[in-house]
Amino acid sequence: MTTITNLMPMKENISRREFFKRIFTASGALFIATTPLSIFAQETNPTNSTNSTSNLLSLKRQARELFYQKKYDQAANLYRQIIEQEPKVVSNYDGLRKVLVAQNRNLEAAELYKQALQINNDKPAFYDRMARTMNALCLGNQKDERAFCLKYGEIFLFESSIILYTQAIALNPNKKYLYEGMLDTVRCLEKLNKPLRHNNKIELSFAPQIIETIETTTVAYISDWARTRDSRKVTFAPEQAPETVQKIKNKPRRQLYTTEEIELRKKHIDEQVRTIRSNELKHLISSKANKNIITQKALTIAKDSPEETDTLKRLRRYYKKNEDYENLMKLYEQLYAQKKDFWTAVSLANAKCMYGWKNNVSVEINRARQLYRDACPNPARLNSKEASAYYLGLMQCYIAQRNYGQSRKLLVEIFGNSGNNGNNGNGNNGNGNNGNGNNGNGNNSNNFNNIKEGIELTILLAYAQSFSYEKQWKQGLKILDALLSATSDGKIDESEEINNCIKNRKGKELHPQEQIKIHVAIAKIQKGQGDRAGLNKTKANILQLDPQNGFARKLG
Repeated sequence: MTTITNLMPMKENISRREFFKRIFTASGALFIATTPLSIFAQETNPTNSTNSTSNLLSLKRQARELFYQKKYDQAANLYRQIIEQEPKVVSNYDGLRKVLVAQNRNLEAAELYKQALQINNDKPAFYDRMARTMNALCLGNQKDERAFCLKYGEIFLFESSIILYTQAIALNPNKKYLYEGMLDTVRCLEKLNKPLRHNNKIELSFAPQIIETIETTTVAYISDWARTRDSRKVTFAPEQAPETVQKIKNKPRRQLYTTEEIELRKKHIDEQVRTIRSNELKHLISSKANKNIITQKALTIAKDSPEETDTLKRLRRYYKKNEDYENLMKLYEQLYAQKKDFWTAVSLANAKCMYGWKNNVSVEINRARQLYRDACPNPARLNSKEASAYYLGLMQCYIAQRNYGQSRKLLVEIFGNSGNNGNNGNGNNGNGNNGNGNNGNGNNSNNFNNIKEGIELTILLAYAQSFSYEKQWKQGLKILDALLSATSDGKIDESEEINNCIKNRKGKELHPQEQIKIHVAIAKIQKGQGDRAGLNKTKANILQLDPQNGFARKLG
């Protein structure tokens, strides 16, 4: 059996001086025999050392650019050459790992650090990389994880990662990233357990002694770690939004080589800019800044980011709440100049109508009606949502011009149109003339039937509420009561089409939300009528159907 004793040579009577002489001589001979001649050449020629360093930096740049160009095989070959020349530099391995991961070769990436750690077991950074790569294996392809465990005799990679961090900290306890890596490993395990917990499966956990090690080792770092990990999203002060936007747009960035990457970067930058501008606008609104400043910011957003719907919704609510329809109109004029689609046209028309109504500017109301006509030459082709916006918008224009009869006539046409008379409901000019009708041949009948089915109740509610503008409270309530009770005894309205529509609804069970809509319409009429007792009763009915209803709570 071979032991340390067996390997020791036989004793020889020599002096102490002779012993050290032989040791130094043998060591020198061994060093010369095992050292490449190129090393001596470099030591005697400083120029060669400089050239070597320069060539290595050049190789690193080439490898990085090849990676960015997605020439992965060439990049991997260069990184391997670099590692051969600099096997002690962890960033060289990091470059090769990126190439391997980009090719979905995660198992090879883990094996790379496994081999690197064997020759760099005195460097904490290699322990960190090995641990993080094993964590990634656990959260990634299970096939790769099992293959790695089988090949290297591992059982639970997360625990192996903790052990690696413990060894690295023993080498150098002053490296903060080692403690953070240990805590990151705990979070990775929690991430793995989350779906297991959701599906009522057995969760994985560390052994008690491992948990104790983690707690005692990281106690001084856990607060800082939690703060940095839970607030990775960068936030900006709203007051510094313009400077921040310019900084993001002008930030130096590496060259991109594919159209996909270029588009992805543009999308990312646009999202950042939109978020900053949206937060800035939200801050201005909440701080009740000057309306002109808010409008200026709003127009900038509308010009640069017309697809930023959340910001536009916030602006729309702000302008409507303040009844600032002039600036709302400016906002949608800016949007309409960029994109002349149906919904932008309808939104602009609605803003013009409200501005003209509130400020008694008839020309804007006429422009609103023209916009509705331009947005939809043939209403029979609209879906239910579009038809509701179209008809109710036009109705509002007639009401704004106090043409109440024409507003109701417009809605009646929806129920009376069979597709045979060619009326499309958008050619009315206030005098009842159809200036834009189609020569009907019955082709649009099915389309109108579909529209009626989808927006029937909405149109009937609007029809009933139109009487309140003329203070014909009883007639409006009569229609709404008939809808709520689903009865049609006798003549409800002078329009035969409306009577037939209510009659056809007889016996249909109303959904709770439909009941709430009718009660809300009744409450609005009762409020205008000054019927406090009736309003309280209606409010109770709404709250019985929906205890959290915001409209009812605002009634007081």
